[in-house]
Amino acid sequence: MRARSAAAGVTAFVLVLLLCTAAFADNYTFKRTAAGDATAFSKTLRKADFPARLGLTGGRVTPDETANVDSCNGYIPKEHDLVVAGDAESRLHDSARSLVVDSQVELFQSSAMAATDVRRGKRMLARPCQAQAAKQEHVKLVSYTVLGHPKCACDFGSACCSRRRRRSRTSTICRSSRRSGKGDSRRRWRRPWGR
Repeated sequence: MRARSAAAGVTAFVLVLLLCTAAFADNYTFKRTAAGDATAFSKTLRKADFPARLGLTGGRVTPDETANVDSCNGYIPKEHDLVVAGDAESRLHDSARSLVVDSQVELFQSSAMAATDVRRGKRMLARPCQAQAAKQEHVKLVSYTVLGHPKCACDFGSACCSRRRRRSRTSTICRSSRRSGKGDSRRRWRRPWGR
């Protein structure tokens, strides 16, 4: 009987700890406007930005605004002091879902905030950090490539592709991320990886 109550106590403690961790996860301060969201969406990647032979389908999706709990050797970039004025995301994939392109644009209140976010998050683009993130998502990272600064008129952009294996299925996932300040009047990305 004692062992059972001790196990119940430990289980309750672990659940409370998990809830507290989720509650204190760092996240951006969102003060989105319709104009900010429209500006952010105008800068996301679209099907027309890729060769037709890829046969990509998809489009605009609701941006993920959950707190980022990915860490790299205990490092989690600070975010709560940065204000997002616009947020948009698009997701494209081929018919077999072996190629997935995810494009998210976050429009910050200022260019300085965008630069700060990029500086803090740069460490997370390293291959060892991506391998840790894949492990946290219960997938195996087969390969990872940082594509560098995309061909765009933006100061704060990154693009990367990873090959991931879950069970017996391998997928290539390409992500583009753009951070921009509210006053930036830069055009949206055009053919970031060539044709």
